[in-house]
Amino acid sequence: MKKNILIVTAALAISLGLSGTALAAGWQQNETGRWYERDDKTYPVNTWLQDPEDGRWYHFDMNGYMQTGWIQDGGKHYYLDIVTGAMWANTTTPDGYRLDASGAWIQGAGTAAQEKKAGWQEDNVGRWYQNSDGSYVKNRWKEINGSRYYFDESGYAAVGFADINGEEYYFSSRGVLQTKNFTIDGEVYIVNSRGVILDVVDEWDYESGQYTYNSGNNKTTSSSNKNNNNTTANSQKESSSAAEDGHNREYAEAVIDLVNQEREKKGLSPLEMNETLMGGCEIRAEELVEKFSHTRPDGSSCYTVVQSEYGSSYIGENIAEGYTSPEHVMNGWMNSSGHRANILKKEYEEIGVGCYVYNGRKYWVQLFGAQK
Repeated sequence: MKKNILIVTAALAISLGLSGTALAAGWQQNETGRWYERDDKTYPVNTWLQDPEDGRWYHFDMNGYMQTGWIQDGGKHYYLDIVTGAMWANTTTPDGYRLDASGAWIQGAGTAAQEKKAGWQEDNVGRWYQNSDGSYVKNRWKEINGSRYYFDESGYAAVGFADINGEEYYFSSRGVLQTKNFTIDGEVYIVNSRGVILDVVDEWDYESGQYTYNSGNNKTTSSSNKNNNNTTANSQKESSSAAEDGHNREYAEAVIDLVNQEREKKGLSPLEMNETLMGGCEIRAEELVEKFSHTRPDGSSCYTVVQSEYGSSYIGENIAEGYTSPEHVMNGWMNSSGHRANILKKEYEEIGVGCYVYNGRKYWVQLFGAQK
């Protein structure tokens, strides 16, 4: 039984993912799930909604999709029909829990075994650690069986790259903190005993002894010693322009190349770069500095950034913050089911990407579309 609210760890980007044919207000559906679209094209996220047609209550996850099964909200547990998603109330659930008239589980009303399910739990979003009283660890570190984990404010164990209180960490697919140097896509990540990533260095430099870490200068590799056989060397290197504030078009276009490489692996058509979407991404990337959300600083949907110029039946957005290179951010997105679904969605035909640097920190946006 799990509460799904917005994940705000900065390096774990949030996927909008509601891409489908939306003809009118009401229930919409694609291959990922169902959502409820309002007249103004917005939809509920991490909240409840009472359907004006049937009067039943429904709950929506961080991506806006209707949830089913057990959830936790406001410290209470609720059960949502596994087929319709409607909340059950004043009855007994299939697994033997009693619900009151508001739909909340009546604590103590269930078998002893059900009430003492402690330990790791898992759903289609991720893993969390539940205590015997039904509560769970959230928004803090916890050591379990000798390994360290970090649980976000939704209670899910962090996976992949995560920015926590201004420091970057890497967690395995099971949530275990990486406390030794590790290699991803030809780059070695240097970490200290606490798991904090101190530096990223080309694998060739690291193995050849050309690399040394200096706490006063995090990047100490020599470009002349780079492996020239690496076809992505130009996009992996931190050039002098990459460190400057402002838009980085080179990095944006490199992300598009990486997107199409991933699509090619799945037998999907490549996405064409669209300048309207590129312009929208640059605007959105700047907005992320002020508000890291799929809602724009003025309160409107992210889609409004291209709405007047780009007519589309399909559109989606991925955002990220704190990733240092095109490879770095793509690795994060591809290790997140929602973002990966956008990248590999067969209906998309065009793409825009923005990379905006502010005070040395990078903000990333992808917009996907298909003009129908």
